[in-house]
Amino acid sequence: MANDALFTIAVLIDELKHEEVSRRLESMSRLKDIADALGPDRTRNELLPFLGDSLDDDDEVLLVMADQLGSFVPQVGGGKHAASLLAPLEALATVEEAAVREKAVQGMIAVAKEMSDGHIQDSFLSLLKSLAQKDWFTSRIAACALFAAAYPRVSTGSKSELRGMFAELCRDDTPMVRRAAAAAITDFVAVVEPEHVKSELIPLFTALAEDEQDGVRLLVVPIGIAIAKSIGPDAAKSSVAPVCLTLAQDKAWRVRWSVANSYCPLVEALKGGSDAKLIDAFITLLRDSEAEVRTAAAGNLSKVAKLCPAGNVLNIFGKIVEELSSDQNEHVREALAGVVMGLAPIVGKDLAMEKLLPHFLHLLKDDNPQVRLAIISQIGSADGVIGVEALSSELLPAVIDLASDKNWRVRSQIIGHIPVLARQMNATYFDQNLLELCVKWLSDRVYSIREAASKNLTSLTEVYGKEWTKSKIIPRVIDLKNNPHYLYRLTSIRAAEVLIPVLDNESSFGTLLPLILSLATDNVPNVRFGVAKALERLKIEDAAGSTRACLTALLKDKDYDVVYFAKKALRNIPG
Repeated sequence: MANDALFTIAVLIDELKHEEVSRRLESMSRLKDIADALGPDRTRNELLPFLGDSLDDDDEVLLVMADQLGSFVPQVGGGKHAASLLAPLEALATVEEAAVREKAVQGMIAVAKEMSDGHIQDSFLSLLKSLAQKDWFTSRIAACALFAAAYPRVSTGSKSELRGMFAELCRDDTPMVRRAAAAAITDFVAVVEPEHVKSELIPLFTALAEDEQDGVRLLVVPIGIAIAKSIGPDAAKSSVAPVCLTLAQDKAWRVRWSVANSYCPLVEALKGGSDAKLIDAFITLLRDSEAEVRTAAAGNLSKVAKLCPAGNVLNIFGKIVEELSSDQNEHVREALAGVVMGLAPIVGKDLAMEKLLPHFLHLLKDDNPQVRLAIISQIGSADGVIGVEALSSELLPAVIDLASDKNWRVRSQIIGHIPVLARQMNATYFDQNLLELCVKWLSDRVYSIREAASKNLTSLTEVYGKEWTKSKIIPRVIDLKNNPHYLYRLTSIRAAEVLIPVLDNESSFGTLLPLILSLATDNVPNVRFGVAKALERLKIEDAAGSTRACLTALLKDKDYDVVYFAKKALRNIPG
């Protein structure tokens, strides 16, 4: 069988080189089956060398090979033989296609976790040195991500050597290698001793921040955050903060965007909520000339505000909130709307009502539906500070407008926010203002809206209780059952299906299940097999056996699809 297995892999990979990629992909995905048939010894001695000679294949096939080899340790005989996988993975890590290299690197890191420290010192360290010193830049790119995996498990002398090699990669002539080093140094900082971080890695951090390529500089802020976590905020303030403040004024907007995007973890790592220079730089980013930068900064506004002294939050950010709420760019306003409600609990009810409420209301009237959706989605953030009643004058018109938006995706999103709003309202207020909307969505012309509206009923039941659902929702579901349009009759089935598990037996088996069963004689086949599908998903058998009787009757239906789904349901329900 083993000989047949090796022959099979030879045929499937070697002789199919000129066949469709899909067939070769299928062949490569069977590597573990082949290896299991060969056994660990022949896998190491025959299959792996064979794969090493198959690296001239399509990139998609090589990607699957790299993915397979990364979890191949059991197939080669466990951790003591894991090093045998390094050679083919090393070869894959040198190819031009970035996705293959990345998958191979991930595989080498996974294999390293299964290796002993002795094998790391010998085999893995040799592999890392080989990749880091090769002439072709793709090898050096692959090497960058391997240092963090090797460093904690090698000797003191080897650690010094690794730090030196990594420094060389940070100073490499090829920008892509420096970029890879910048991306990898964050993980490397986490495993290097703090004293060496201060003496060796901080200079690399500073040099990367001054790199001529903005693609390198935009990766520097996460390095600063990692350094601050390693050496402590007090030590980092003098080395990390000045570099990041300089990057916040970088000539390249992508670099400023990267600073704005990471500003909250930066301030947190430096414990700089009271640092005037850090906060002033953030305000500058919020007013940046590029909308992308303002958007990134606005998205971090409430998180940064939480790190500042609560009493100064409005003094610091009050004016900028007013400016951003009227920003000419809709993405900036949307980013602000998604976080601004989070300021209310920080400043307290009185100040929130006086200073922030006007901006909330302004955003609720925004021309862009995504801005209105964003502010509505954050209503829960101000729970107990600003009640829904305070926003009702603008909130309800905004919800009603979004509920009938011509874009069905907008309607779908607002449905998802209804449970959040419901938790802020008592049942009477909800009945008067939003109940009809929820019922109307059940009859929407778009299936996805009807489906979302049906699922929404379960959430509303959790908020207002079973008795509310029995009196307010079930009668509307029954009305849909009698609708002349078959799509709405299907919706009544779906609504009944989602409600049965959350209601009491009387409502479930006395009202909703009979509703579903009654539609088994509908004149439209789609409705009849909709009944079968619903009964299968419910997987219930009532005491009277009417569920099974209904499905048995459907087996005699004239429509093939109805019969198919009835058979399928009968196989899956109890009894």
